[in-house]
Amino acid sequence: FGGMQVVIAGDFFQLPPISRGSSEVEFINKSKAWKAMGVRVCYLNEQFRHTDNILENMLNEIRTGNVSPLTRNKLNTSRNRKFNNGITPTRLYTHNADVDALNDKELEKLPGREMKFEMTTKGRAALVDTLKRGLLVPETLRLKKGAAVLFVKNNFEEGYVNGTLGAVEGFDNGLPTVKTFSGKRITVSGAKWEIMEDGKTLAAAEQIPLRLAWAITIHKSQGMNIDAAVIDLSKSFMPGQGYVALSRLRSLEGLSLLGLNDMALSAHPDVAELDKRLLADSKKWEKAISKFSAGELDKMRGEFIVKCGGTLDKKEIEKNKIKTKAGADKKIPTREQTKALIGKGFSLKEIAKERGMTTGTLIAHFEKLKQIDPKIDLKRFKPNPADFRKIKAVFDTLKETKLASAHRKLNGAYSYEELRLARLFL
Repeated sequence: FGGMQVVIAGDFFQLPPISRGSSEVEFINKSKAWKAMGVRVCYLNEQFRHTDNILENMLNEIRTGNVSPLTRNKLNTSRNRKFNNGITPTRLYTHNADVDALNDKELEKLPGREMKFEMTTKGRAALVDTLKRGLLVPETLRLKKGAAVLFVKNNFEEGYVNGTLGAVEGFDNGLPTVKTFSGKRITVSGAKWEIMEDGKTLAAAEQIPLRLAWAITIHKSQGMNIDAAVIDLSKSFMPGQGYVALSRLRSLEGLSLLGLNDMALSAHPDVAELDKRLLADSKKWEKAISKFSAGELDKMRGEFIVKCGGTLDKKEIEKNKIKTKAGADKKIPTREQTKALIGKGFSLKEIAKERGMTTGTLIAHFEKLKQIDPKIDLKRFKPNPADFRKIKAVFDTLKETKLASAHRKLNGAYSYEELRLARLFL
């Protein structure tokens, strides 16, 4: 171990975790690790979330601590904006109490049966608690048809990312079916979060990766891209909340502002000072790099590519391009790729590793494959006889195959993935 180069990306203007019992904010630059790393700063100046310069300029003003009257006027023109394009905007609040109250109120308004999904966990209690504190999913997820929801995990294979908005259209075998604002319909299966060490799982949590999305706290919105939001900054209690809330949006047209206080548009003084130092460091390294000629830089890049196991041989590169294109032209449908690995005798974990997918996604493939070919041999994925008998007995008692009902009846003893595997053999 040693000689490793690490690229660290981040934004100090994002909100730090709320620490209970202390108002002191400990930023990473104060840690021993940061000081020992010898960080070389590269300040990125292009952004890809925002689609208009007006919002970008606003955010830059907040970062520098110089919010102009023009920016304040533009924010005021966004007060109580109405959206008429069929989008139900997410409401961003500073306090959990406001978020919970609105989500509960909106859910109660909906007719129909409420479905509950309970989180399952494994591992030492202290580690499980640590894991749960960092999750956006609730321990008990309550849903109804028509509920506004937000995906809180990335799953590119299934077609959603952290921040994708949609509405529950119904339930398919106990799993929620969500129509996103882009029009995609997704039957949402359970997702897993883990704390790993040396390849071993120390703690794990499984839950449907959704949360009610009529409202969400600004803290928990970090990392999300939101098309439209109603934002209340009238109760902002720490610097940076306005910056984070506004930076979730793609454009100012997606903002409806309910309120604003003086704290909302401020930046933490330590961060503002640090930002100046980082920018100066970046310019220093930019200047150092500019001393190299184009030829010298090309040589350095080439040496780095070779050191990483790549090649500079043009014939080899062209061969690889042809192979890649041929592979793309002959691309096998994703479920068929899973089916091929089943035929080779791979275990579920081996297929997940080989395909770079979650076990939940693969079980969805199993379900579709069995619908197409009921005779497909999946018996090696069947739960052990004792577990299968317990699960089957519950499904038989319920006289239905809805996962949420079975999960409740079994008091969370089995994960949604385990229940889905068992259901394949009923």
